[in-house]
Amino acid sequence: RAVKDPEDYEARKNMHLASSMAGVGFGNAGVHLCHGLSYSISGLNREYHAPHYPKEVKLIPHGLSVCITAPAVFAATADSSLDRHAEIAEILSGKPVRKEDAGQALSDTLREYLYDLDVPDGLNALGFYRGRYS
Repeated sequence: RAVKDPEDYEARKNMHLASSMAGVGFGNAGVHLCHGLSYSISGLNREYHAPHYPKEVKLIPHGLSVCITAPAVFAATADSSLDRHAEIAEILSGKPVRKEDAGQALSDTLREYLYDLDVPDGLNALGFYRGRYS
């Protein structure tokens, strides 16, 4: 709601609270792989222009560079903790998830959220493609 309707102050308040809680979690758990990847993604950008930013600014906002890697990261890390990944997938999807399917289920669920929020679909959509930086 907060993304789709900037005037929805209740949704914005709740999003701010969730963001603050996530920050506390990162402070206690260390920086996650998505955050580590985000610095390279943002730093190597030469052409992507984020909507709602000044036209002259070629920028991939931190939140975008973090969330765009999340589906792949969680698919890759699921085997390290199938229970936790399955639980998160169930909470976000509202559907039961078998442990052995946790990584793919969480990845697919996150992709659905990102699609619904009109987030660009993958690194190619941000101007990254195989061979560009080799």
